[in-house]
Amino acid sequence: MTAAVIVAAGRTDGKEHFAPEKQVGAISAVERVALLLQEAGIRQIAVACGPDDQVKKLVPSRNLVFLPVPPGGEMLHAVQAGLRYWAGRADAVLVAQVDVPLFSTDTVRALLAAPGDIRVPAYQGRCGHPVVLGGAAIPAVLAYQ
Repeated sequence: MTAAVIVAAGRTDGKEHFAPEKQVGAISAVERVALLLQEAGIRQIAVACGPDDQVKKLVPSRNLVFLPVPPGGEMLHAVQAGLRYWAGRADAVLVAQVDVPLFSTDTVRALLAAPGDIRVPAYQGRCGHPVVLGGAAIPAVLAYQ
């Protein structure tokens, strides 16, 4: 089984925090990502977010698991929280950032069907998101400091 983690917490290059509340059409970015993943067939989805309840309010009735990530950490800490949660329950984990909500269900399906422990979409030679981690890649990311 492939599960997913939606990263909605942590610092990245040039940003102090993610914006899960950003509107994409009529819904929030975090809801759009959750819907895309569900439409692509992923039913086990966790959201790595801050300890407050704000993100939960943005995705009502979506059957998601919310993983609190301490404030002030790096994005890596949120990814690791999701991977730890799914360890032993999933063969692979799709990692999506809430700030990159404009991918398609076709992209997700292609990533799920592709072979390999690390699957990254690319367009015109540039790597993108979401990514799928499986097999030996998950313990390696969990061990990374």
